[in-house]
Amino acid sequence: MTAPTMADIETLSDLFFRIREVSAGHTDLLTLHRAESLETQSTTDFVRSVHSLALALDDAGVAAGDRIAIWSETRPEWHVVAFACHLLAAPTVPIHPGVTADELAWALRNSGARWIFVADGAKLDILATLASTLTAPPRVVTFDPVSAAEPSATTLTRLLGQGARRLGEVPIERYRGRAGAEDLASLLYTSGTSGEPKGVMLSHRNLVSNVLACDRVFPLQGDDVALAFLPLSHIFQRTVDHLCFYRGVRLVMVPDPDDVGAALERHRPTVMAAAPELYERAWRRLRRDEADAAPPRRALVRWALEIGARYAEATRGGFIGPLLSLQRALANRLVLRRVRERFGGRLRLAISGGAPLAPEIGELFEAAGLPLYEGYGLTETSPVLTTNHPDGQRRGSVGQALSDVELRIAEDGEILVRGPNVMQGYWQSPDATAASIDSSGWFRTGDIGRLDQSGYLFVTDRKRDLLVLSNGHNVAPRPIEALLRADELIEQAVVVGDGRPHAAALLLPDTGRLTARLDTDSWRDDPRTTEAIQAVVDRVNERLAKPNRLRSWGILARALSREDDELTPTLKIRRKAVHRHFADQIEALYRAPDLVAETSAGTRAPAD
Repeated sequence: MTAPTMADIETLSDLFFRIREVSAGHTDLLTLHRAESLETQSTTDFVRSVHSLALALDDAGVAAGDRIAIWSETRPEWHVVAFACHLLAAPTVPIHPGVTADELAWALRNSGARWIFVADGAKLDILATLASTLTAPPRVVTFDPVSAAEPSATTLTRLLGQGARRLGEVPIERYRGRAGAEDLASLLYTSGTSGEPKGVMLSHRNLVSNVLACDRVFPLQGDDVALAFLPLSHIFQRTVDHLCFYRGVRLVMVPDPDDVGAALERHRPTVMAAAPELYERAWRRLRRDEADAAPPRRALVRWALEIGARYAEATRGGFIGPLLSLQRALANRLVLRRVRERFGGRLRLAISGGAPLAPEIGELFEAAGLPLYEGYGLTETSPVLTTNHPDGQRRGSVGQALSDVELRIAEDGEILVRGPNVMQGYWQSPDATAASIDSSGWFRTGDIGRLDQSGYLFVTDRKRDLLVLSNGHNVAPRPIEALLRADELIEQAVVVGDGRPHAAALLLPDTGRLTARLDTDSWRDDPRTTEAIQAVVDRVNERLAKPNRLRSWGILARALSREDDELTPTLKIRRKAVHRHFADQIEALYRAPDLVAETSAGTRAPAD
């Protein structure tokens, strides 16, 4: 395959015109999958909708540089609005569907959005409560129909109808070239694990360069089918979608994460991008099924996975013996095929990004013949910086840098990057921009990591998340939390210890699994709970250097939640909020003089 160049496309409006060429004749360019229905949109209909909306917005006075907010789950209308905005050189302001009212108000005020497209009446109701707090409330358009009692909003259907009347008068070619490569394409608000969210300014050049660089390592094919269910406010999903559009790949869009399993079974995708949480759940389910199976079946599953792992290793080495080939064929027929069928049976590219993935999860997918590639990036970098891929994979790493990305490690271990995908800066925040990007264009990621001799990057943790123990030792909490969550008994995990003598953890068990294992509904008062969770902690500690080991733990009084501001919209932990809300529990972990903490089950977790 010939590597594309920036001359292929330079803006996202160029990408729209490319869609007309590479996807011409597709009757199902986009499929909306809901539990109760399927809706498909052809390339012809998609192009017509984008053209119609661009005309309607143009007639309504939308000008180059006007910000247009989109607040919706993943669905085809999202891309219709976005591409219409790109044609008009109007930057989009994607808003995560799960934001709080305060976060929504902040994004609208800070961006100065003139319009907002919302998915449904529920979001419209939330928006109505904010109208009095906004100096210049945006014009509101809904994807779903609204009642006559909502005079402040119009519908996308109505706008499309207005624009459609002029399709014959204004050819779409009139909009070609209106947006330039250096123009602002999208203004995305970071999750804000600390402080107010900042508006990340991504240009057309930023976004397009990343699509083309990803295309060089992930060769999608015209007959691929991609499943999209991460929110399109997440730049990771949007880049994957853009890559699919670039190669003429059909997209199945799933607004409700609860429908992902059914969508996998029905559409049998070949390409999928997800956060580690989905792969962790699949791993836990397999381990749960294995544990619940009769002893002969349990032994068979373990044997099959062992053969699968040996086969994968031999494949990387370039030689597969005849005996191993025969064993792999048998393991595939008896066990491994069924694992793949849970993902539709055709998946050839599964991409993970957004947080560390426990190594054993990647190993399991590889053993089952499910190619899982972990990458790394940030919103500020459009987002992909490094990735494992079919021609380069090193388990435990987040891969090698894309072809146009430069990486280096600062003296304090921080990962620095430079490339055409690095943002223009933070919206209306010159000081924050200067603190993040130096005069030579190097962006400070805020992450700690290391590069091996082959250029594979290993990310340790967020710089600001590092725990500095009272003895001066630094502990990276996120990899430890990933190892804890990889166990079937642990649903949530928060590692603490900043300024303390040792690392400790607050854990939330998978109550359904724990209740089933103990055969009791009173798991909090059952001493076997302590034994079971201590066994998990012991297994994790065996994999950690001694200074990083957890010497005490407790059970979270309740689940961390978005409503209590303890999780970002992308489910990252807001550690300051957790430390405030669970201060008493954290203090209890360090109360005993021998560094042995009381657990909420009423017994004591042994020290290291």
